[in-house]
Amino acid sequence: MMMNRMLVLLVCAGASVIAWSQADLFDLLDERQYHRTPLSTALLGSSYNGSTIVVYGEGGVIVRTRDLGAHWEQFNLPDSLHVLFITNDGNRFVGLCHRWFGIVSDDNGQSWSTRPLADTADYWQVIEEGDYLLALARDRVSVYDKELRLVDTYWLNPPDSSDVHALAVTNRYIVYSPAKGTLVVLDREQRTTQRIDLLAKGCSACSDIYQLITDASGMVYLLSTPDRSTGAAYLISYDPARDILGDTIPTGIRNFGREGKLLIRSGKLHLLRAAPSSIASYDSLVFAQLDPNTRQFVQLNQSPLERYLRRPNIINVRALTERIIVAVGQSKFIAASFDGGVHWSLVSWCPEGGLYLFGD
Repeated sequence: MMMNRMLVLLVCAGASVIAWSQADLFDLLDERQYHRTPLSTALLGSSYNGSTIVVYGEGGVIVRTRDLGAHWEQFNLPDSLHVLFITNDGNRFVGLCHRWFGIVSDDNGQSWSTRPLADTADYWQVIEEGDYLLALARDRVSVYDKELRLVDTYWLNPPDSSDVHALAVTNRYIVYSPAKGTLVVLDREQRTTQRIDLLAKGCSACSDIYQLITDASGMVYLLSTPDRSTGAAYLISYDPARDILGDTIPTGIRNFGREGKLLIRSGKLHLLRAAPSSIASYDSLVFAQLDPNTRQFVQLNQSPLERYLRRPNIINVRALTERIIVAVGQSKFIAASFDGGVHWSLVSWCPEGGLYLFGD
């Protein structure tokens, strides 16, 4: 209903312009007279400093809640600041953008300042490791401390030429996928690389890798598909220290993995994915944990979403605490659980062709 009113107002304003002076028209078109709020964008991740949850993404959009999801508010940085990653440093929030800048907030996300970065590479992926942030670019992994100082650089050979930019980091290794069916393992101590042909190792499901994640033991897990056109996704484990591939496990994810992502929570591997609901053509969410004995995913959430989705594109899911888990994605998708994944709520979702804003 609000959209209809807005359209009527715009049409009426356009009709009135004919009788206005040129000065009035220029004043009307002066964007400084307006406050712009992006209604839909790709959200890339979330962070928590103990009192405030922030969700961030492309176009400088940052959304926060200070009461565990009861109320949300949006802040808009300059459009050019695509925020790739935010973490907390005590009460502070510290983040890296796609290029040139980092961002810092000392007031729970109410205001943000930019910090120019020493490296001007375009970053695609950021991994937090202790007190450091490792940022993946085409030909390097740049290491920043939480004061946003560049402290190290690992040069990639071969460079990352994929369109997915998957990255995993262990104490000893950096693992990335530069091309179809391929992993590269960079030894951080020796500064040497080893290229792994997964298809030659017999992993037919490893053609397209779109997520890498590692656990505390240094095991790397791949989400991949044998065929992008069909999109069925599989989980494969890989031990970079011993160069050993594990079993291929179905995940139930469709559509080249856009509808599901892995996360490590309490040292265990979990999966959040879209799943068909009882309503035709609509989806709900399944949150599952990998059973190490049966090597199958066991569903943990006990009830479906109170609202339904249609093939959401989930970009990131992160366990902020033992009980707080936040998933984000395309079209301003935010879903959250505040009880360890048992129940989930849809905070926002603005797909093309419709507008769905939930809460305040």
